[in-house]
Amino acid sequence: MVKSNRKDPEYDFEEFRKACRKKQNTVFILPKAQKDAGDFFNLRTRTQLLDFISNHGLEELKFINKKKWEKNPDKQNVVMVDAYEFRSRFKLGYIAVYSDESGH
Repeated sequence: MVKSNRKDPEYDFEEFRKACRKKQNTVFILPKAQKDAGDFFNLRTRTQLLDFISNHGLEELKFINKKKWEKNPDKQNVVMVDAYEFRSRFKLGYIAVYSDESGH
């Protein structure tokens, strides 16, 4: 398991989980994340992945850290990313969450 630094998350994960259920059009999934979800967890569609998150499929969710978004195209707009690890059955997974209101 990844060691957690003790900083608090930037975002409320429960709000993200709710958005995955009720505001799916506001949740953006990076193509690599969708591919990995399919390859490792058999979550082949966007709907399957969002349902998995919203229905507490991320077992033993543990905050790792937060840091600035490294690939942010707008260097004037600081965006923080929260990283988590989780389990699903016997598999270890990783999820990163950020909120970018500039639309990137």
